[in-house]
Amino acid sequence: IISPQYYYMPGDTVKIQLSSYEIHTSEVFDVRVYLIKDPETFLTKQNNRGMFSIIGRDSSNLMNILEEVRAFKKTIFPTRVKNTDQFVFRGTTSYLPPQKGAYIMRISHKNKILTCGFFVTNLAILTRFTQNAVLNYTSDRMTTEPVDSVKFKVYFNTVKLGEGISPGSALAYTFSWKDKESLYRTGTTYPL
Repeated sequence: IISPQYYYMPGDTVKIQLSSYEIHTSEVFDVRVYLIKDPETFLTKQNNRGMFSIIGRDSSNLMNILEEVRAFKKTIFPTRVKNTDQFVFRGTTSYLPPQKGAYIMRISHKNKILTCGFFVTNLAILTRFTQNAVLNYTSDRMTTEPVDSVKFKVYFNTVKLGEGISPGSALAYTFSWKDKESLYRTGTTYPL
């Protein structure tokens, strides 16, 4: 099991926890961290927007838009559960990202690979969707002050509907009839 947060402030240490009840000896894990060079392409090619994968929905390999920024080994030791013969395997691996951006961490052990994605940013985005429009508001995550002149791109079901630069800290995008037709035809309206 791999359990990250998904958003970190610049300068925060990313901590990923691994746990298992099936590993009973110390094990060495190979950890690789990648910076996503083109987050827009990477995210629009995902099969499941709830998790990151290096294989796109069209079976394309997305490694060409990743840049490896760190690789290391991590050894984790199991501990015995008190008053039982069972072992629990828990360990944390840490990484300090060098810059803002979107990242993927891949942790491999024997023939298993765990992948998680995370973002390093001080920008917070509050999004409100209605049947006819989407409103985006941006602020600084630490100070909560509004952030102006942010470039937004609006996607539904990996189809780009529009883009714009917020004149203040908010940008409204009104859906066209073509947008609405596309949304109703697919039957799903997951924002990206």
